[in-house]
Amino acid sequence: MLNVKYLLDYDVTIHSFQTIANYFFGVNFYLKKKDLDVIQTWNTPTGCKQVMDHYKLVSSEFLDDFIKKDFDQRNAEKNLNRLVELVKSKGDVQFYIFLPPYSIVRYYISYQHNALERLLLARDFIAEKTKGVSNIKIIDLQASDEIITNLDYYKDMGHYNRIINNIILKNIIDGNFTGYDSILKNTETLISLVDTFDFEKVRKCGG
Repeated sequence: MLNVKYLLDYDVTIHSFQTIANYFFGVNFYLKKKDLDVIQTWNTPTGCKQVMDHYKLVSSEFLDDFIKKDFDQRNAEKNLNRLVELVKSKGDVQFYIFLPPYSIVRYYISYQHNALERLLLARDFIAEKTKGVSNIKIIDLQASDEIITNLDYYKDMGHYNRIINNIILKNIIDGNFTGYDSILKNTETLISLVDTFDFEKVRKCGG
């Protein structure tokens, strides 16, 4: 599924054309500095309707491709092994990894099509590979009932708003990191949340 929001971001496109014109054609466009607080921010609505509209789109048109991308175990293992080796070689640098909190609907669609297990395997694999690596800190919000079930935070099934970004940053500042045992426990909590999720309660908000 082609995501034109990444490829055709208006600000990035304009900035790119102006930069090229300045360099190659001697034009003197003023290049506005980017505000790092809003860079790549999608000014789109959030809420149940947006999430369910995305659910319907994915369900009807892109389901097979969407599910296949949930978790490619072989590639994930290769990439994570490389990452862990890099981290170990940079012992004087602190690395922060966060497990992104998708909406409960995102997990539910995977559950519906027998793909949730691959996501859960990915979580446990990350926990196992990073266990005991002193300069890796993990923030795991994927099993937070308050976050993943509140669709007001989400622009679609997987993209959350700046409130969640702030929560992630606060966890880093406060030193609220997730250890190996807690990640495994959170996996069980996530399974329970998906299993008890009342999908019919939110289905109608998509219109």
